[in-house]
Amino acid sequence: GLLLTYSVGTALGLFLAVIPLIRYPLNKEAHQLIRSQLDLRQQSITPS
Repeated sequence: GLLLTYSVGTALGLFLAVIPLIRYPLNKEAHQLIRSQLDLRQQSITPS
């Protein structure tokens, strides 16, 4: 009863704490990719 609830709560807390650590590098890479694509698009739009 109580032990199960406590262990599930602890596991859930650790899981929620780990998710941002896993997702952060992916978000950073995606952000860089989007920025580079936007830069290329702006360069092609503006006449050089």
